[in-house]
Amino acid sequence: MSGIEKLIKKILTRPTDMDFKNVERLLLYKGFKLSKGKGGHRVFTKMETDQVISVPTVQGHRVKRVYLQELLKLLELEAENES
Repeated sequence: MSGIEKLIKKILTRPTDMDFKNVERLLLYKGFKLSKGKGGHRVFTKMETDQVISVPTVQGHRVKRVYLQELLKLLELEAENES
């Protein structure tokens, strides 16, 4: 099992929060690029699809559960890992 698969499984367990670096790693793996970030938000874009994802952080280091769940939906990862 790759590190990304482990990371997705960890997010699927609904942790209370997660380190931003792990979320960034997942988005980069899925083809997104960090386009800008200031304060408590980082914005990722995927040029091929013009998709934009804003990731709010707590003190710039942690991402809350509610945003992790939204991220799974946007990346369509829930359906992939339920089978």
